[in-house]
Amino acid sequence: MEEDLLLSKLHGKKDIKDESLESQEEHVILNQALLDLADFPKDNQRWIIKFKVFDEILDHHLEEEEEEEDLFPEAEKALSEKELTELGAQFIELKKQRLSAVLETKPTKELEEPKAKK
Repeated sequence: MEEDLLLSKLHGKKDIKDESLESQEEHVILNQALLDLADFPKDNQRWIIKFKVFDEILDHHLEEEEEEEDLFPEAEKALSEKELTELGAQFIELKKQRLSAVLETKPTKELEEPKAKK
């Protein structure tokens, strides 16, 4: 949702375009790492190493987005109060839609609450 709403808006802002494109590329790398982890045998000793590398990349990405001189603070400066409010409302609506879609596609068994053991 960050890419769909915020980054797509920031790509058109000259002063922050490079940071937004970098953030999007880091998302690609993080998604690739997650797919690799999901497909890699969990009992292989390299799995935990892959996870640690993913964690390091994620920490780096989050720091870059949240630090004083980076993406989110710069986005607040580049976007008007109205744009930020609209993005917030769009984010909430898109989140509801996507969560609803996920819940609709989950098998019923996964949605049921676990039964108490006797």
